[in-house]
Amino acid sequence: LKANNRFAVMVDFSYVPCKPGLTIWRLEQMKVVLVNENEYGKFFEGDSYIVLFGSKPDEADMKWWIHFWLGSKTSQDEAGAAAFKSVELDEKLGGNAVQNREVQGHECRRFLGYFREGITYKCGGTDSIWKNIDSTAMKIRLLRLKGRHRIRMTEMPLTWDSLNSGDVFILQNGLTTIVWNGKTSNRREKIHAINAAKSLQRDMHLDGRILIADEDDENKEINGILKMALGHEKHVNDSCPESDEQFERTQQILKIYRISDSSGTMLATELTCSLSQSCLSSGDCYVIDKGAGGIYVWKGKEANKNEKCMAMKYGISFIQMKKYPTETHIMVVKEGSEPTQFKMLFPEWLTQMQVETEHFRDAHVQPKFDGSILHNKSLGRTRSFMPDNCKGKIDIWVLENSKLIPVEENRHGHFFAGSCYLVNYTYKRSNKDNFLLYYWNGLDSTKNEQMTIASLANKFDNSLGGVATQIRLTQGKESEHFLSIFQGNLIIHLGKNHNNFPNFSNLDKSYLYRVRGKNKALTKTVEVNATAARLNSNDSFVLNSDPALYVWHGLFCSCNEKEMAKDIAPKISAREPITILEEQEPAEFWSYLGGKAKYFSGRSAELTDYEPRLFHLSNSSGRFTSEEICNFTQSDLYEDDVMLLDGFYEIFIWIGAKANDAEKSNAKEIAIQYLEADPSGRDASTTIYEVKQGYEPINFTGLFPDWGKDRFCET
Repeated sequence: LKANNRFAVMVDFSYVPCKPGLTIWRLEQMKVVLVNENEYGKFFEGDSYIVLFGSKPDEADMKWWIHFWLGSKTSQDEAGAAAFKSVELDEKLGGNAVQNREVQGHECRRFLGYFREGITYKCGGTDSIWKNIDSTAMKIRLLRLKGRHRIRMTEMPLTWDSLNSGDVFILQNGLTTIVWNGKTSNRREKIHAINAAKSLQRDMHLDGRILIADEDDENKEINGILKMALGHEKHVNDSCPESDEQFERTQQILKIYRISDSSGTMLATELTCSLSQSCLSSGDCYVIDKGAGGIYVWKGKEANKNEKCMAMKYGISFIQMKKYPTETHIMVVKEGSEPTQFKMLFPEWLTQMQVETEHFRDAHVQPKFDGSILHNKSLGRTRSFMPDNCKGKIDIWVLENSKLIPVEENRHGHFFAGSCYLVNYTYKRSNKDNFLLYYWNGLDSTKNEQMTIASLANKFDNSLGGVATQIRLTQGKESEHFLSIFQGNLIIHLGKNHNNFPNFSNLDKSYLYRVRGKNKALTKTVEVNATAARLNSNDSFVLNSDPALYVWHGLFCSCNEKEMAKDIAPKISAREPITILEEQEPAEFWSYLGGKAKYFSGRSAELTDYEPRLFHLSNSSGRFTSEEICNFTQSDLYEDDVMLLDGFYEIFIWIGAKANDAEKSNAKEIAIQYLEADPSGRDASTTIYEVKQGYEPINFTGLFPDWGKDRFCET
């Protein structure tokens, strides 16, 4: 990966963000070009991409992940350029980013986790982008959807041989889109296919129809369209031999090599010591060999600059030297910025901060707490993603009886979990109006309402000339720009009584709101059930009752949350707020919450050096397999699944209400296997909880960013 003349024509990155979230560039004619946000998740197999993800909203404590993605048909020049530019991007970010090499069809779990709607592989390359939209819309395409939690969508040849009984396919034929369900395909592929079909039509501004067919259907119209596109001799293969469960955690002996090129050629010297943190010296670079499970390159702080810059090359050369598959995943990490995935390769990993185990107690028990931690954790200066300064014009409509009803300006920022909303954000760029059209679905809104708001958003876009960028949002997964345009004043209420708000006089019950966020722009307030069990020591809460209004601060809440809770209180009630601290509550406070109860009082994972991890578990293939769900929320828990939530010091087996009997009966054994397979040498006595859907304890729910009763993915 030498900086030869081929790379000299490439321009520098024109935009390197200082924001959390996702930024993507594509290599076009050996130059890096920003990808439009509405194209995220769509990758041309003939191209190479650079994907940057910032995992913290505090600039002072930002953690960066760089992935360069190689399409199956990308050129060697572009692949080399992507690797070279990834190193350059790392240098611009201070050299602390974790670098990853991704190959089409073999992406790591973290990469797939960035795209909650799945990723799509598109035929062609950069030249395909400039095709006229009308000709693209009329082109016949066959797409295969495959996966369990993170769906991949791949364009397939137009032939019956492409179909199989184990997957779901989408056939686009002009204005007609057919969703074809294989008889043994999983239900998530079926659900995702319908949403994907709608999204494809929106992307191409089509107002066509979507037909749904099962493999054994005899619908003459659908079969006629299929035969015209795929050939008249109908033939469907049996289930694809490739499993939907992409990841298997295996027990294997890891090897560590010291890397050096002092002799002019790369030498990899295997170390005889057992794998431990003490093997790593700051003056060298090392390769940890996990075989087909991946290659990890560690850069010491004091390694020479050439060795640091060549770290990715070391990984690629190591794969070639070992004759591993070309798609083997490579991760490059710098000393001091190691991610959890890397640390857990080692039996023990020393951290620079003392980790306190979580504790759970009755509300009246006094914990030992060092208040200085609130002062030591600086919030820093943040810059959220925004196409402008977030001072554009906002128009909001709420969906009522299948119609859009304007929301008065004094109610902007107030949303209800049982409703759907359309938000049109107008901003100027080059003296021209641009539109971001958000349609927001509350977690308690109906499927019919969600379909209706999507259709109305499309019609509204057409009324603007079809130039708006449409963005679907689900409660709990709001984008940073959406949060920023409300500047911390986004309040989500339970229920659907939008017309009655904000008339909270003569309250016949209490209302409890959780205030959470790293900075003002990204703070939001969400109503939760008014019980003491919903309190959390890491956040601030507002309790509105008759006759008092309380602002409650947990022991571990941030200074920002304290300030935002004070600002939010007047928007919930006109009463003068009473500020109280955890462990100093008056008796009336508990009475308004129905009495004292246990709640999550441990420090969140953000205060430890390990992040919680969620896995989908399965033994359907006859062996223990797992698939990690990155950036997880409660909506990733499916009724027919068994999941493993790893809090490092505690492990939870979550059993869905409709999980199969075999997985339920083997749940504890699966957890033990998980512990034994962990290369970090986890303590075998680690506490394992078996949790049933609907009966989750607070130490389980407290590990999720938000939790609502009965908000699971249903069959």
